[in-house]
Amino acid sequence: RTRGLERQEEGATPLPGGMTLYVKPAEDGTSVGDCPFAHFVRMVLAEKGLDYDLIPSTQENKPQWLLDDYEGKMPALRHRKECYVDSEVIAQYLDFFFKDPELAVANSGEMEKASAVLDGFFPAMAKFTKHSPNGDEEDKEKQAALEEKLQGLEDHLGADGRTGSYLVGNGEQ
Repeated sequence: RTRGLERQEEGATPLPGGMTLYVKPAEDGTSVGDCPFAHFVRMVLAEKGLDYDLIPSTQENKPQWLLDDYEGKMPALRHRKECYVDSEVIAQYLDFFFKDPELAVANSGEMEKASAVLDGFFPAMAKFTKHSPNGDEEDKEKQAALEEKLQGLEDHLGADGRTGSYLVGNGEQ
């Protein structure tokens, strides 16, 4: 006679394993592409030592559930029954449920400052780098938007009291 505790089942706290990361492919359609958001998620998974399957997915071979329920957005982390499609949300999910090593800094004020600095940075960078300049006003607008975000990042990293090069914290344990 058993009490039901002998068999481990997934409950409220997710267990390691069963993770699949869907990412943008390279031009060949099969190898991993150059998406910085996917690279960020892969770094978090590696830092935490979590196993996962990596699937570069084109529009033609994305799972139907990813297209229907998440507008095909990537990177997408599927962990058993759950799925997350925003790289920052994925990182927070992994850090919340898989604590070792903990990546988030306890000081939420520093996190808020870093988030404010990064707000709009990646879209500005993507718009600038994907744009084909032709000497018009749009070129200047995209460059000015990126320079504004870069200056905010420079100001944050050079602020008084900071001794390290990290966005949050100084890398000190």
